[in-house]
Amino acid sequence: MEASARVLYGSLQRFRELPSYLQIFPGHGAGSACGKALGSVPSTTLGYEQLANWAFRCETEDDLVAEVLQGQPEPPVYFAEMKRMNRDGPALLDGLPEPRRIANDVLAPLVEDREIMLDVRSRADFATGHIPSSINVPLTSSFPTSCGWLLPYDRPIYLVADGDEQAREAARDLAFIGIDACEGYFDVAAIDAWGGEHGGLETTAVLDWAEAERAVLEEDAFLLDVRNATEWDHDHVPSAHHLHLGYLRDRIDEVPRDRPVLLYCGTGNRSAIAASVLQAEGFADVRNIDGGMLDRMRRGLPTVPSR
Repeated sequence: MEASARVLYGSLQRFRELPSYLQIFPGHGAGSACGKALGSVPSTTLGYEQLANWAFRCETEDDLVAEVLQGQPEPPVYFAEMKRMNRDGPALLDGLPEPRRIANDVLAPLVEDREIMLDVRSRADFATGHIPSSINVPLTSSFPTSCGWLLPYDRPIYLVADGDEQAREAARDLAFIGIDACEGYFDVAAIDAWGGEHGGLETTAVLDWAEAERAVLEEDAFLLDVRNATEWDHDHVPSAHHLHLGYLRDRIDEVPRDRPVLLYCGTGNRSAIAASVLQAEGFADVRNIDGGMLDRMRRGLPTVPSR
């Protein structure tokens, strides 16, 4: 990454020779995992950037490199797949995916074979009842990024969705990051039918900070922060451990199976995803802290910085 930062410095020097009225159309926008603090404007001018952009205020190459490297987000694991696709070209499709609803009786053998069940319903609906071994990634703006972190590219994906429209949107978002093997979806009726035949659905415990702190004290619960490193460094719960959501599966041995596991993030969304990952991997006592750090700050509860 340092080599790329030095190339970036060279590009900035070339920009200094261009006229201030030059229009610029960014290739990435706010929320992209391709960099830190990316702006949300669809277009700008070189003159404005020379006045407002921190990069032009760096006096030396080393100053720029140090600033660029500080606080960079963890690169999603699917970036390697994106590089391969950009080099070799993606698979050719006839059109955008139109996932079909799969018959209820197909669900049981897929669950038994531990096929990948991606539940795209809200975290509240998932917590109320879901198929064991399914992963919950709610269909929000961060859906493609989370799926890119957690899903393989070489296995079929079966969706659990609340109807045709939700399934279609999820399948298209997956296709946009190169995950094309979406075999169809099961609706809520299929989930309920499976639960009726197998003694009920699995649930996820949801608790608040008061309940979480009691569990840490009285049950020796393991408190896990699944945010990114920059968020953790800024502030976190004093007794917490840190493991980025995207690395959870690869480093799952770092999470104890003989203690309750309490998960938190910024608002409760990523920790809900993490809870589903742990449950799918056989963890018996997993609980999601609703509201995350945002709720903790509102309550005035203590936090500490890493640095």
